[in-house]
Amino acid sequence: MPSLKPTLHTITVTSANFASLAKEGNLPILLDFWATWCVPCNLMKRAIEKAAETLSGEVVIGLVNVDEEPELLARFGVRGTPTFVLVKSGEVIQTFSGMTTSGGLVQRVRHHLSEA
Repeated sequence: MPSLKPTLHTITVTSANFASLAKEGNLPILLDFWATWCVPCNLMKRAIEKAAETLSGEVVIGLVNVDEEPELLARFGVRGTPTFVLVKSGEVIQTFSGMTTSGGLVQRVRHHLSEA
């Protein structure tokens, strides 16, 4: 099965770089918690990339491999994949799970940012 890899519009987020991203970044971060064995995660790969292109300049999309980052998994209380956590200034704005389209992801992110 293909694995999610960082693209021009996404970054890999680890427990080692999350604090600096959250602290120093001017943009909110949408964390995408995924796994190589997660069929929905792999089916959504293109939707994530397309949403990242659309949201470029508004949000940073960070890919978090749940098998490699148990600290972040525990920190954000993630219990399944795919799970998305929207973080602004180090604070969780919204958490949502399950498959969605790129348009649905963009709409949800923009909605929650406008309320924050």
